[in-house]
Amino acid sequence: MRSRTRLPVALAVIVVLGLALPRWSASARQSDRASDIYPMLTLQLTGASARGGAGGSIWLTQEEWVEATLFTGDRNAPTTSLCTAEVRMTVPGTRQGIPADRHPAVAWTVAARLVEFAGDTATIDLRWRRAPSVSGVEPSISRERHVRWKVSEGGRTVLDAVHAAADGGTCPSMALTAEFGIGSAVEFRDAGIAYDTWLVQTLPTGETRTHHVRTSGQQGEAISMMFPRVPLDGLPTSVPPLDLKVSGAIRGRLRADGSIEVSVDASRYVMTRDASLATGTGGRSHLRMGIGETVEFTPVPMHGNVQGHDLAELMAPVPTAIRIRASRLW
Repeated sequence: MRSRTRLPVALAVIVVLGLALPRWSASARQSDRASDIYPMLTLQLTGASARGGAGGSIWLTQEEWVEATLFTGDRNAPTTSLCTAEVRMTVPGTRQGIPADRHPAVAWTVAARLVEFAGDTATIDLRWRRAPSVSGVEPSISRERHVRWKVSEGGRTVLDAVHAAADGGTCPSMALTAEFGIGSAVEFRDAGIAYDTWLVQTLPTGETRTHHVRTSGQQGEAISMMFPRVPLDGLPTSVPPLDLKVSGAIRGRLRADGSIEVSVDASRYVMTRDASLATGTGGRSHLRMGIGETVEFTPVPMHGNVQGHDLAELMAPVPTAIRIRASRLW
């Protein structure tokens, strides 16, 4: 079982207008399945208002079910409180991995098996069982569920939740959640990665406006990508004054062959100048590049309308491009 830590994110923004950009590649190499990238499932118990909780991660395989036991509360306490929680790995084939000196009010056994893994998306078989041992929680009955879950990296779902039937004090409830992630080879798990990103926006006047942002984070961590608004000056007079806002997240992962795997969630919003109306489209792009290489890609096409004007038609003459360059910090 592995626990995760997060590093602080440093963000610096530089606006560049009309300056030369570094050389860049027209397109990125397609991502393929890697032997140094591992799918994993993070299970967490989270109390109300972040009071109490525990969590841990398990590697997923297609060969066998992997299991964990999570439990909360103390059935011998005079009142039902769900402040305490623990997570334990379970020997395959056993129902609960609860130590002899623990007497939880509720326990869950969760088992998972990888069905398919491609890019940053997995199909996972999940089966879990809730086993309450006191009547002071709701629901107070045992329950089992089997589900097949298709999920992309960072996807999260609530499997189950219980709450104290009477006054639970400062910890009245506890939720069981699952999150899909991707782990890396040992030599990269603490790596720091810096990202240079450029927004290259063509304006209706024909001018190109460029903004440069530099940010950094840990291997496999989703880092915010933000750019300032770009006024879309020069639109037809029948269109109200509009601004374009581009934002999203970058997640990079160093590979053993010297490349870096990058996924970019990018959203584009067209909004009225007073921001009273906004319409946008977002999507995920997968890139694989060399360290220090700059790659350009186009976000997914925009759809919808703004004040009666078709967004795809409106934005066709003013394309958006995003360029990314990654470097290793340590």
